[in-house]
Amino acid sequence: MRRVWLLPVLSLLASCDFGAGVGPAAPAARRPLYYDVKGFLDAEVKTLLAERATAEKKVTLRDGQTETVKVAPVAWDKELQLFYQADINKPALRGSYELGNQSRPETPWFYWQRKADVDAPVERLTVVPSGADTLRGPIELLTAVIKQDNPLYYAQKTLTLHARQGRIYAYEVKGVQKLVLFDSVRYSVSTRVLR
Repeated sequence: MRRVWLLPVLSLLASCDFGAGVGPAAPAARRPLYYDVKGFLDAEVKTLLAERATAEKKVTLRDGQTETVKVAPVAWDKELQLFYQADINKPALRGSYELGNQSRPETPWFYWQRKADVDAPVERLTVVPSGADTLRGPIELLTAVIKQDNPLYYAQKTLTLHARQGRIYAYEVKGVQKLVLFDSVRYSVSTRVLR
């Protein structure tokens, strides 16, 4: 009978947070080491959904014929999922890429090349800023080469995203897949964003 009062007191103590304000603070969000592909895409997905933007796709089939379709409504988070694969800011990839840049007369462009001893799917990520030599502002072009190679399967795809003042207006995916004992399959899909 005496222990009956102990149960509510213990449950009350268990619900209290005695550690609040004690110990090290949670680490602040780490600034991306490479270009923030995920941040750019997240912002664009939000805008495209708010605008109810649609898309026109051109698919090049195996026999070389092209088929065009209009897509509406578009689930932009799923539609741009392939481009999320180009994100090289994952914690496991820190230090896996080397930065390079090349100048063009009108604007420079930057690229991150995977180091030779690193096993990661993104081989190269290239970003062209819009008019200034900074990666903090809008971009006009993003490309990524993604490879997967093992004894049974080989795949390579090149993703290209075009933007005007940092807003996506078109993108394309070109690739090849080869399964052991089967012929290579090449494909190409280009998409135009309709606002």
